[in-house]
Amino acid sequence: MLQEERSERSRTAILDAALDLFSHPGYGATSMRGIAGKTGGATGSVYHHFKDKESIFQALLERFQAITQQPDFPINVALEDGAFLDDFTVMADAAREVLEKWRSHVALFYVDAVEFDGRHIQRFYGE
Repeated sequence: MLQEERSERSRTAILDAALDLFSHPGYGATSMRGIAGKTGGATGSVYHHFKDKESIFQALLERFQAITQQPDFPINVALEDGAFLDDFTVMADAAREVLEKWRSHVALFYVDAVEFDGRHIQRFYGE
């Protein structure tokens, strides 16, 4: 396996672990050491990929933003179809699907509101 592939796999594992921890028990209760422990790796590895905990948080929001921009994202499908204008349950179903598939990512919005006064989400939507 190439070093680049190992590095990307390690970065992904860090992001996945942080997502689980940030969404529950929360950003404030999560440490870089805790993230490393959840990956089974060393704290130095986490710092190798990310300068600090907030940069991990930002990377998670960027990852979710990329997901939300895909044409097959449920909200985008509902908006593109336009059927929700006559039947709001279409949008409600899309929102339900988003919550089912990306609940932890959506929880980051609440984390941002409480821990950061919404400054990351403001940039998320400002772009």
